[in-house]
Amino acid sequence: MLSIEISAPHQIYYINSDVDEGHYVFAIDATETLKIDGDASVTLYGLDNNCISIANLANSVMAPGVPQAAVPKGQFVQMDVVSVKPLK
Repeated sequence: MLSIEISAPHQIYYINSDVDEGHYVFAIDATETLKIDGDASVTLYGLDNNCISIANLANSVMAPGVPQAAVPKGQFVQMDVVSVKPLK
């Protein structure tokens, strides 16, 4: 399960969830607009519900058109800030 926690105003966004122990590797490609205070922290969490990470070595799965930051080895996630706008 992946989630993003915003400290102020406090929010938690769940990106995906798999309550079964289905060992699947798939691309996650999502864009969200989040309201975040200027002094807030943003934390990305990854939780493996049975504590056995899935290796993604043989068949790397990348979202189309999303540049990767580095060559992945194993499970990975990349989060990019697309733009920042002040509230008026």
